[in-house]
Amino acid sequence: MIWATPAEVTAYLDADPSVTQREVDKAVRTIEPKTVRRPRLDPDTLRAEDETVRGHLVAAVAELIAARRTRAAQDAALDQIGGGAGALLAEGGSISTNTLTVAGPRTAGGNARSRDDDGRLPMAVIEALAAAYVIGGGVASW
Repeated sequence: MIWATPAEVTAYLDADPSVTQREVDKAVRTIEPKTVRRPRLDPDTLRAEDETVRGHLVAAVAELIAARRTRAAQDAALDQIGGGAGALLAEGGSISTNTLTVAGPRTAGGNARSRDDDGRLPMAVIEALAAAYVIGGGVASW
């Protein structure tokens, strides 16, 4: 099944630079195992037969790519801060400079960093997949 093309995702995101096939393939590999049903496919194009469903699938792929790009930009910004300060901020801590104050993360569960690649999908992706009827409901996934 063809979920989306780079041109469709680029148009959806109004992205600059363009989305690559590699980004699309990586997003599809992340999303596909989480689906419980497949849409009816057009045998000629191997795409979802329903245009609305096809649009939701493109949206799901695009939203995951957008979330990954945002995360990469945040990681790059933290890397520029460098040293222990970047790690502290990445863990949810804070730094204030009027009188130097440094606070660690406010989590009771330790210092595990929450990432978008920890198996959870961003909410926008989940909503798009639910709208495409490929997740949710009481259908067994076999």
